[in-house]
Amino acid sequence: MPSYLWQNFLKDSTYTIFIAQKVAQLCDQMKLEQCIEIWPGKWALTKKLISIIDKPLVLLEKDETLLPHLQQYLDAPWNHKIDLIMGDALALDAASLLDKKWWNPLQTVVVGNLPYYITSPLITKFFGWWNAVFPAGVFMVQKEVADKIRSDAEKKSFLWRLLNYQYDVKYLKTVPAKAFSP
Repeated sequence: MPSYLWQNFLKDSTYTIFIAQKVAQLCDQMKLEQCIEIWPGKWALTKKLISIIDKPLVLLEKDETLLPHLQQYLDAPWNHKIDLIMGDALALDAASLLDKKWWNPLQTVVVGNLPYYITSPLITKFFGWWNAVFPAGVFMVQKEVADKIRSDAEKKSFLWRLLNYQYDVKYLKTVPAKAFSP
């Protein structure tokens, strides 16, 4: 099922497990209580997050064509941990959504496999200087973006400045193209 939003879906469980384990480590180290996943797509990462971090999840999904696929997971026995919000993560006020659930944004990790064309706006929205209410995030981004924002980058991009002054940015791993579909 191709997405009209030009997403590449992570399909290799080696990497979804790796990411979920990193999120679990962050949750333990920073005493984080919940997770927001941006664009869960076909839930490859979501399923691992549910089983590994054992924390409540808010899923922000924009692609309505995925709703029939997502419904099978929402009907699963463990869905009591999940809130699916259909909408554009850039248009939603995530901190306000968390307030309505009585969640503290300062205890929330943000996770996502971000499409290239929207990586900068999403990271800026969730981690910008003026709204840096989230203490941590784990993102799969295109290698060129990761190279620009890692802490030891030679050229200092806008995202480098935005993130490295407030956060401890780490480049964790390169994921090969064959780990995605399409």
